[in-house]
Amino acid sequence: MTEFGIRQGPGCQRRYETQREPNFLRTVPLLARRGRMIIMAAGRAQPVFPAGPFYTKDCSLFGFAMFNATLAEQRHAADDINRWLAAKKLHVPIGRTFPLSETQRPIGCWRRTRCTRRARWWERW
Repeated sequence: MTEFGIRQGPGCQRRYETQREPNFLRTVPLLARRGRMIIMAAGRAQPVFPAGPFYTKDCSLFGFAMFNATLAEQRHAADDINRWLAAKKLHVPIGRTFPLSETQRPIGCWRRTRCTRRARWWERW
């Protein structure tokens, strides 16, 4: 999962940004009024941030790093995910599977399609 959002009304209420180099100039306009963005993978990134468009919509920005969670917190989260999977309450979309002998093939597929998927991530919601 590279980009994920939940739509409610005009714009995205919650956005989970997982890009190593987030592009806030592109994503901030997609947020709804009072939308929230969670950054999960930009440890060393120093992107340009459009403060004006962000704060005038009353948006919020949060950081999330799994390695900051305690072992007990990680175990609790893993137990929840496993329970949801077993109860069929959580669906993990898997587009394609490959045998181990073809480990390089998915990387090529991802590189060829990622621009199209990025431009259309909101259409799934």
